[in-house]
Amino acid sequence: MSSFFDAFPDIANIRVRVSSTKSPIHERPPYREFGFEVPEYFECANPRCKNGRLPLWPLITMAHAKRETSIQVWQVCNGRQRGRKPNAPCLYSFNVDGEITYKEAKQEP
Repeated sequence: MSSFFDAFPDIANIRVRVSSTKSPIHERPPYREFGFEVPEYFECANPRCKNGRLPLWPLITMAHAKRETSIQVWQVCNGRQRGRKPNAPCLYSFNVDGEITYKEAKQEP
């Protein structure tokens, strides 16, 4: 596992806000905001969810490859909900909103 700085050396600043909620329309806390300490994965907030998580670094990698300055993603949780019905899908979703600032490219004289 590498560090964020090793994976993305030309990012000057990053802000990522992630939430895991039952309703994407009425988003409310708990959401988390990250800077350079963005975790590789964000766990689902549903207490009954099993194995639900969103990989954040691949989202940043895709934006980074295109030199995009914003990230906006909504994705359904990939986990399974424990309960009466075995293997029922988790009803939560993830919402990601982020901004990336890149370091200035060094120009050769």
